[in-house]
Amino acid sequence: MARASSEPDVLQGTQPIVRRLASYSRKTGLYMILGQAIWALSQAVVLILLARVDQVELVGHVVLGLAIFNPLVLLGSLNLKRLVAADIDRTIPLDWAFRIRAAVAIAAMGVSMLVILAFTRDPISLTVVAAMFVWRIGDNLSDLSIGAFLRDGNRARVGLSFLIRSVSGGGIFMISIMIFSQLWLAATISSITLIAAVLYCDVAPLMRMPGAKGSWAALRRTIHSARAAGPFPILDSLHISGLRFALAAIATTQIVGLFGLAQMFYIPMQIAFVTYSHGYHVLASRFARDGNDYAFRNLFRRGIAIGIAANLLTLGFALFLPNSLIYLVFPTDEPQARAILLLMAFGFLTHFATGVASTAMLARGSYGAYGYNPGLGVLIFWPAVGLGYLLAPQAPVAVVTSAYLVSSAVRFGVAIRVLKQPIFKK
Repeated sequence: MARASSEPDVLQGTQPIVRRLASYSRKTGLYMILGQAIWALSQAVVLILLARVDQVELVGHVVLGLAIFNPLVLLGSLNLKRLVAADIDRTIPLDWAFRIRAAVAIAAMGVSMLVILAFTRDPISLTVVAAMFVWRIGDNLSDLSIGAFLRDGNRARVGLSFLIRSVSGGGIFMISIMIFSQLWLAATISSITLIAAVLYCDVAPLMRMPGAKGSWAALRRTIHSARAAGPFPILDSLHISGLRFALAAIATTQIVGLFGLAQMFYIPMQIAFVTYSHGYHVLASRFARDGNDYAFRNLFRRGIAIGIAANLLTLGFALFLPNSLIYLVFPTDEPQARAILLLMAFGFLTHFATGVASTAMLARGSYGAYGYNPGLGVLIFWPAVGLGYLLAPQAPVAVVTSAYLVSSAVRFGVAIRVLKQPIFKK
């Protein structure tokens, strides 16, 4: 009798899981997806223009440069976006967080430019790459504002942030190209307008928020509490950026450029999944905090199922993408472009499911395992690339994507082990 009487209470508390997540997605997803979609479209158009106006090798320099820049800038991010989003008590001093982010991003840009000098000395290429770094600095500064907007439930403002950066960056770049027909000038003008827009529309409102100003000691407490989870952003970025590093090492910058163009086709799926992850993280954190294991397990199962479905959809997308779209984006023959798309989809087969498992570890408070899980992927990825290159040196893209698939699958398996979630059992 005791069991029978307790079941309705459990179901009562967990029955609204789907409704809550659906409601959250409806309220947050429309504006966020729209803003991110426009932002992604502007980034894609810029890369296509670079490939068409100049050459694919320039795209390769940009893609490789960002693969260097992103892990470096994340080294000092301290996972602050997620921490600010969950900072209901407003204990994180946003002014100090902004200073740290800005200083780290500028330093990362300097280091990345020095590395790119080893690949090209062309002034136009260097100017364009530097402008793309400035764009990413703007994105990283806006990340803090997005975390605060998510914390306050202001989802429309998140979408507006992406829209503003789309217009001030990609939009101005395209207009400048039409007016001046000079890549370096368009890149310079758009980088200036984007930073100005970020400072006025994102950073200024952030500094006016209640509790934005604080002490260095308060930020140190935040850093200390998140120290175990801190390695995750840079290690995760190093894992995904390893695809580009490896291609640059065993292939050419032109192949890196083609790979970067191929990644654009998966941005819509990435945007949709990231938007879903925001809602998933919020609910999973609440269930974990409340000790509601039944609800957490059910949400986790749904998240894994959605992640696997997203992985399969990317593979189907690569198979059935119309040739007209491939010809529009790739300045190369269709079979080579299709092959790169398919190999990338193959390499990403466990990518989204691994993201769900990582978010679940963070929600559960497994900070150590969460923080170092992508490091395991990095440690497996590079030996796998080396072995694959020894076996098939004539197929660098297949070697790199296969190594990523293996390393990502290991990360997923370890995350499941840490969470001890009985996915297929009641």
